[in-house]
Amino acid sequence: MLLRSVAVRAGLTVLVAGSLVVRAHAATPTAGAMTLHEAYLAALRQSEQVQIALANRGLAETNYTGALAIMGPTIGITGQGRYQNLAEGNQPAGVPKTGLQNPYYATVDLNLNQPLLRRQVFDARRAAGLGVEAAEQTVKRVRQQLMMDVTTAFVGVLQARQQLAITQAAIKRAETQLQSAASKVKLGAVLKTAQLLAQIDVNRAQIATNVAERAMKIAESVFTRLVGMPPPPSLLLPSTPAVETLDAAVRRAQSERADVRALAYVTLQAKALVSNAQSKLFWPTLDLQASAGYRYFGDTNTANPPLSYPSYGIGGAITVPLFQGGDEWVQLKLQRQRVGVAAFNESFLKRQAADDVRQALVRLEAANRQISIADEQQKVSVENYQGVAYQYKVGREGVGVLELVTAQAAVLEAETNKLAAQYDRELAAYQLLFADGRLDL
Repeated sequence: MLLRSVAVRAGLTVLVAGSLVVRAHAATPTAGAMTLHEAYLAALRQSEQVQIALANRGLAETNYTGALAIMGPTIGITGQGRYQNLAEGNQPAGVPKTGLQNPYYATVDLNLNQPLLRRQVFDARRAAGLGVEAAEQTVKRVRQQLMMDVTTAFVGVLQARQQLAITQAAIKRAETQLQSAASKVKLGAVLKTAQLLAQIDVNRAQIATNVAERAMKIAESVFTRLVGMPPPPSLLLPSTPAVETLDAAVRRAQSERADVRALAYVTLQAKALVSNAQSKLFWPTLDLQASAGYRYFGDTNTANPPLSYPSYGIGGAITVPLFQGGDEWVQLKLQRQRVGVAAFNESFLKRQAADDVRQALVRLEAANRQISIADEQQKVSVENYQGVAYQYKVGREGVGVLELVTAQAAVLEAETNKLAAQYDRELAAYQLLFADGRLDL
């Protein structure tokens, strides 16, 4: 029997006598090691999805700044000049003829317009503020999605590496039995078929190893894409996080999960924009208007001196919109329809969040049951293998290579089942945290 221990530092995982034990590891990271948190931070630095979410948040903040500027003053300078050639006209009878002037003039005005009353400005500001809140929650959820992706890749590498170790141990066991069978065939103690069966077992373990190597390389490729670097030799997985009951997790998911909150803000924003559109119908606007300028008038007759003088004025303007082409009613109807769409999306996501929680909890409970079953399966298969191996070694009648090969296959299956169940439990716990919005690395 092969005794082997393999430290994988992903929780500390140890293979001893074909058994797999996963324990929480809280050691300080060493050279060539990486924690799950460190992997997430590395992925965060290069994630395009997070950068897009941050850019969208910046757009929302800029939009809010624009809403604040609605009541800001407008200042501008207007200049105007003109030359007009007026031809000599006919005079009434008895009136001496006189040539009409060729006047020209120029004006420069500084204009100030300060809005005093815009009812829609308050709704616009509120809508823009809700847009910022929605964008902030979207950033949070995108980060959590990245956390979940990194966790899945992290656990995938650990599982693939340990599965490879299990299959390699199976090869060594099978090769040992092949050598024993070959020796017995030479001595004439067993038939050639015993050696052939042992060789088949070796080949089966080699195939399993090849599959495990492929799975490991794929998992490492996914890890590299997310984190930006190949996984180091040692990966440190923290203790399995605590989880909530189903009812508590569902309530949290439907009220506090970031993407649900983001859609709730979107719905409120759509309602604020409805009010904004309504405020543009028949509601008066009031503006304060002021101007200061300079006038210059002259003509081509040098006998007439030019006329120039400064000017200024202040006043107000009240505008009551009555009809604006009809588009204002179309925009109002469209915005009300957007409210309905946003509300439906919010309702659907809440139901989806509850379903996500239930599915994650089902996977967690099933993994826990599977671990118990796999523990018993592994215990029985190892005990059976030890007994068959001893009886085969001493040449007990009725115990041949076929029985030994079958016992070895049962050990490999039990080890694989237990490994899968343990990492299914790890992933299910993180998936539940992701489903109810509490995932935080």
